[in-house]
Amino acid sequence: MKIQELALPRYISSKKNLISSLVVVVTAGLIFSFPNFNPLVLLGHDANFHIARYAGTWRAISDGHLIPQLDSAFYGGFGYAPNLFYPPLSAYLVVLLQTVVTNWNLAINFTNIIIQVGAGLAMFAFMRRVTCSNFAGLLSALAYMSAPYVIANGLIRFAAGEYLGLVFAPIVFLGLWKIIHGESGWLLLGLATGGLL
Repeated sequence: MKIQELALPRYISSKKNLISSLVVVVTAGLIFSFPNFNPLVLLGHDANFHIARYAGTWRAISDGHLIPQLDSAFYGGFGYAPNLFYPPLSAYLVVLLQTVVTNWNLAINFTNIIIQVGAGLAMFAFMRRVTCSNFAGLLSALAYMSAPYVIANGLIRFAAGEYLGLVFAPIVFLGLWKIIHGESGWLLLGLATGGLL
């Protein structure tokens, strides 16, 4: 008996059920990230480090560095490498949003909301594909987004890199699953693994 035959309820082919499942995932992601609907940034454990990293990335990009490693304005002109420990991927998202909303607090909060919803959508896509069930994908996404580690990374630790990595983890497994089943998944696996790293 195939795994797909065990999926309950099986309604993957219904566009209406797919759309309603996606609406539930996005709504739940917005609810779980509700503390970010705030004009101020939630100051978690690593907030000062990451806020300085975002500002440093912004200044380095303004100086013409596509891969921003050094912010020459830090420490009175001595400089600092804000992306030495973390790669700049999560900082790129904040900087991109900051150019749109022109407010650092809102850009950081919007990024956290996008990451929370993105993690749920990624888990939904992975489990929906594996089980051939919108319902299983929905339950998995809800469990994933409400997991204490996910909530703690975003709302308590302010761990930007780990938080963004939670979006890529299900995509890595989706790429692996596709490859194991003889489908084209190498590009998906490569991009998600690069994002995860």
